[in-house]
Amino acid sequence: MYDDEFSSPTAYDEEDSLMGALTAAALWRIDAALILALDEGVGPPVDSYVNGSQTWLVDVGPPDTTLEFRLHPVAGYSGPTGLSHYDLWETVVAALSSGADPSALTLGDET
Repeated sequence: MYDDEFSSPTAYDEEDSLMGALTAAALWRIDAALILALDEGVGPPVDSYVNGSQTWLVDVGPPDTTLEFRLHPVAGYSGPTGLSHYDLWETVVAALSSGADPSALTLGDET
């Protein structure tokens, strides 16, 4: 991967990688129905990030095959004041499950 011990990495060579190139298989715009379907189908995310991303790992298909699902927020997203990024998913799911208007959720100290 390096030309010599003092140089920077050379171009990515897929043959040197243990994993092939990653390709997005599907892109969706998120809505309340998709959030509730994800929560029902795969449960809460296995990880949540300060940037608002949520991640799931789901074992499916052939043995030893795991799919990674990620939801990414829009550019410029900042989390609601007073609410941890770890609690964001559960707070949104609870509000939507109780019939709250998706465009007017109360999250943390904000609406």
